[in-house]
Amino acid sequence: MVTTAVGQVSNLKLSTSHMNGTSNQTASFMLDGQAVSLETKHISLDEGDRLLIAGVMKHGLLQGYAYQNLTKSVFVPFPNKLVWFVTLVFCMPALLMLLAGAYGIAVFFLLFPILPFSLALRISSGNSAIRSHPEFQNI
Repeated sequence: MVTTAVGQVSNLKLSTSHMNGTSNQTASFMLDGQAVSLETKHISLDEGDRLLIAGVMKHGLLQGYAYQNLTKSVFVPFPNKLVWFVTLVFCMPALLMLLAGAYGIAVFFLLFPILPFSLALRISSGNSAIRSHPEFQNI
């Protein structure tokens, strides 16, 4: 279930990782006493910024999917087009197998997109939760 939180950023730790020619930034911080982790291509965040974030709670840590920096008026939705594409790519063989009457193989191919599909739904929910929050600033 997607959770939203609003608060002031403290204990901010930023790092950058490079993999296959792309770089991702990771931020770990406290948001009014709540531990938060966020990973995306670009993080616009400083100590003391007021932040609206949406994500999923795992073991007491809020793993952010999308955020809006209310101090800087920056909205960063989590991109989920690739996740939807992967889901559709795995569904296509399943549909073809169903049409061909190979039901056992179709079930096999339908199991693969379950994880990317659930991730895509959570990401979309996170983006929507930010946009529908009362403190969201339409930029």
